[in-house]
Amino acid sequence: MEIVWDAIALHLIAHVAMRKRPEIALVSVGAGVDLGAGPGALPDGYADQVHAVLPRLHAAPAIRDAIVNQALDDPQKGHR
Repeated sequence: MEIVWDAIALHLIAHVAMRKRPEIALVSVGAGVDLGAGPGALPDGYADQVHAVLPRLHAAPAIRDAIVNQALDDPQKGHR
């Protein structure tokens, strides 16, 4: 349970996540790719194969909109 908690808590703090267990680092790298950091290290065509089986369904805009809406509803949830 602690590994999952750390992975979730640190998934957007790559410089810390990369110093933790491989599972935690992998979640951080995956989140970065999912949110548009770019799949530069993936082999050509790999992302297309994965997305054919597991479509992204516009995940990045949906996540962004959810975060913005939460911050608008409760400003304490926004960046401080």
